[in-house]
Amino acid sequence: MKKTIILIISIFMFIGGTVNAQHDFDINAAGLFYKNFGVDYEYNIKDQMGIGLSFTYAQNTLGMALDDGVNFSTIDIVGEHKFYPNPSNGGDRFYISLYIKYRTSSWKDMSYTSANLEKKYDMSFQGMAVGFQTGYKKVFPSGIYFEGSIGAGRYLFTKWDDTADPSHNLSDKNNDYKNNEFVDHFMFNWDVRFALSLGWRFGKF
Repeated sequence: MKKTIILIISIFMFIGGTVNAQHDFDINAAGLFYKNFGVDYEYNIKDQMGIGLSFTYAQNTLGMALDDGVNFSTIDIVGEHKFYPNPSNGGDRFYISLYIKYRTSSWKDMSYTSANLEKKYDMSFQGMAVGFQTGYKKVFPSGIYFEGSIGAGRYLFTKWDDTADPSHNLSDKNNDYKNNEFVDHFMFNWDVRFALSLGWRFGKF
């Protein structure tokens, strides 16, 4: 976790030092209402093209904690390539994009009953998804901008793990969670993205 944050900050600092460039920073304001804290950075390569990196952290959101006493958290890191077909000020107005997303999630202090005894365990998920997104960005002369976006993708690779007693048989020897309720959960098969963001642009081409 610490290494990931340091890497992201280092990338921002390196790109931020580029001269004659246009940079966009924003937060997903809508996500704050459901305990989803996201920050985004976009480097505008030219008027019609930009590359972005986003980092999102969520805790006990969207009912994923499932039961009282269970702590759920998830981290998303997303790389994105945007295309603006008809920009007004460069890197603005309607766009479409291709993205790749890495997600890691964990559930702490889950429980099950065995031989009339309650036992605790943790569970984790890792996955890589790819998808498409579309959105609209309105940039004001002050550099402040609003952006709305929606997208969808599919997880190509997933991995589940747990610390439960093997006798509980949460998974088989290949970590195949076909009998586990989480495997069929929409959030861990298909990826859906939605954001209403408030940001600030600085720099020029």
